[in-house]
Amino acid sequence: MLEHLSLCSLCSSPGAELEVAYKSADLVDFATGVDLANEKLVSEAILAAFPSHAIIGEESSPDAVHDPAAPTWIIDPIDGTLNFAAGNPCCCVSVAFLPPGSPPAVGVVYAPALGELYVAVSGAGSFLNGRRAAAAENRQPNPSGNPLAAASVAFEFGYAREPASIALMTAALSRLLARGVRALRAPGSGVLNIVWVGLGRLDACYAGVGGEGWRAWDYAAGSLFVEEAGGKVGNWRGGGGGFDLFADNMLCARDEGMYEVVRGVLLE
Repeated sequence: MLEHLSLCSLCSSPGAELEVAYKSADLVDFATGVDLANEKLVSEAILAAFPSHAIIGEESSPDAVHDPAAPTWIIDPIDGTLNFAAGNPCCCVSVAFLPPGSPPAVGVVYAPALGELYVAVSGAGSFLNGRRAAAAENRQPNPSGNPLAAASVAFEFGYAREPASIALMTAALSRLLARGVRALRAPGSGVLNIVWVGLGRLDACYAGVGGEGWRAWDYAAGSLFVEEAGGKVGNWRGGGGGFDLFADNMLCARDEGMYEVVRGVLLE
């Protein structure tokens, strides 16, 4: 399947003319013909091998209700569609498998324009292009005593544009800045934000402050990648226990200490 994906139109040259379909009247959320073609390609390959399995895909079944008793695949055919349409290489395909009654057991994220394949298997670790990944890598020296002083924290504003949502999202950024965070980043792909936490390229990533909560296809593969790389993933607001893929908020961090620091700021 991944060999086919490497040849698909996700590798199209920047500036290529794309068929675009808008999901809402405000022109913020849209899909290209490549999103649809990628999801069809991946779904057909899965069903050819596992005809009884369920599929939840961003484009074909965004409102599907997950049946915990059914083996389920969760697909994001292009995460970072706006980046892709603009020729920005920060975009990827994300596929995860959930066994019956279990969290993700396998997660695969492929960013062809970056030449990076991220694979996570429950109990076996996370890997970038075959090399084991660790969230503790690339940790920066921090003699200040402020854990945020050496931290890069990622977020995405998503499609929330109501004044109240904007106020909540910008207030969270203001609080992080006021507490001395080294850097805030919004690369435009939530999936890549998450797996980059698992690689130590980012220290934390969050969603769900002001209606910009992501969906299960944004979380599924990446959350497993972070956990298998030794990081921490959870729902920063409400809940408890394990991470709920179908909740409207998420926080992941390189370790539990950073998770709790960022969570505290988000909850203020």
